[in-house]
Amino acid sequence: MFAELDVEDQLMAWAGKVIGGHDSKFKKDYLTILSELGEHEWETLEKMQNILHKSQEKK
Repeated sequence: MFAELDVEDQLMAWAGKVIGGHDSKFKKDYLTILSELGEHEWETLEKMQNILHKSQEKK
């Protein structure tokens, strides 16, 4: 039986697949952009995600 991965392990496994993949230029570029975000940009993304979540709850 497989042990359930925690969030950090899931992210590391996914990142490893993306980095090691041969057909994932978009994913690599996207991860590069995310790696360059500062704290303020992450806070802005979180606010946007909260807005999207609230709009989905209304549907």
